[in-house]
Amino acid sequence: MTKQLKERIAEEWAMLDPVDPLRGLLSDVIAALAQPEQEPFGYVSMYDNPIFQKEKPEIGRWETVYTASPKREWVGLTDDEIDEWTPEIHTVIKAIEAKLKEKNT
Repeated sequence: MTKQLKERIAEEWAMLDPVDPLRGLLSDVIAALAQPEQEPFGYVSMYDNPIFQKEKPEIGRWETVYTASPKREWVGLTDDEIDEWTPEIHTVIKAIEAKLKEKNT
């Protein structure tokens, strides 16, 4: 992403009304652009027999392979989502959510 494009997105964001839903979308785009780009692990061609190359060949169609999926921010259940369940299991739901958060962040 070029510096010029990042600046243009920021300018558009600043001109939007604070309650405009596009402002939230542009905020998400700006945050995603701020993340460092993941380094490729290698490249694979899927013609006939799959071929893996550490360096990208200049000829042919190659798909980029990464070592891991990009990290995502933890998103827990809202109180409204928990309230959809019977009150007797709210404690269990919150305990499971806490354990999942611990393992995934």
